[in-house]
Amino acid sequence: MEDVADPPLVRMRRLVHAFIHSECEEAPVRVALNDAAPLYRDAPQSADRQQPWETASILIWKHLLTL
Repeated sequence: MEDVADPPLVRMRRLVHAFIHSECEEAPVRVALNDAAPLYRDAPQSADRQQPWETASILIWKHLLTL
């Protein structure tokens, strides 16, 4: 992209090709993460971690709304 010896359209084409290539390489990882998400989201440990955050956020909002 930074090589000014090549015309801008050539550099842009190279950039688009590199972007598409990287997206194709990452696709299987994204699919695997998406497939695994329900296993983590629905695990009992997830609820244990969510509760303190929900409690804290409710307290913060209550405090903000009373200002």
